[in-house]
Amino acid sequence: MMEAIKLVNISKSYEQKMVVNQLDFTFEQGNYYLLTGESGCGKTTVLNLIAGYLTPDDGEVIKDLKVAYLFQDEMLFSNLTVSENMNMYRFGKMGIEGEDKELFLEILAPLGVAPLLKKKVSTLSGGERQRVEIGMILMSNPDVILLDEPTSRLDMENKEKLINLISTVFKAKTLIIVTHESEIFPSEFIRLKLENGGIKREKTS
Repeated sequence: MMEAIKLVNISKSYEQKMVVNQLDFTFEQGNYYLLTGESGCGKTTVLNLIAGYLTPDDGEVIKDLKVAYLFQDEMLFSNLTVSENMNMYRFGKMGIEGEDKELFLEILAPLGVAPLLKKKVSTLSGGERQRVEIGMILMSNPDVILLDEPTSRLDMENKEKLINLISTVFKAKTLIIVTHESEIFPSEFIRLKLENGGIKREKTS
């Protein structure tokens, strides 16, 4: 299987506290990964290093693929409609026409977002907002998707819906998901644990 992201001897510290310590790990293309670990152990730091938002103190992140990031904190503009948010994200303008609009609607079809396009984000439920953010990621057509605690703001019903959704719409993509709720994800997700600055693969029963 081809490599999607390779972390080579990565170290990162904050105020003399080592968070990631000589980390070596390869994320293979097309796999779904869950990254778990105690609060404050550096899981989000690993995502930020992969995305390029942080620079390692030592080591190298090797990637030739396009990466998109679904943050834990919502990135939508609540005073704009869903359509306006998506247009600004993908096209840098408020309105789209012609072939761009057809592509836009085709990408969104599996998410069931079309009925929400004219609604303001402030009127949407948590689950609807998550679907909108996933739609924004889909529009950039990434190879690797990073998700930071995507289920944390949802009730159990919407957690299950979201997991089924990302398993469907991100098929053949590489997913790296930071979560405290690995038990609610299906068995095909590869369980990883960040501990003492390094990543180890957890055994599954």
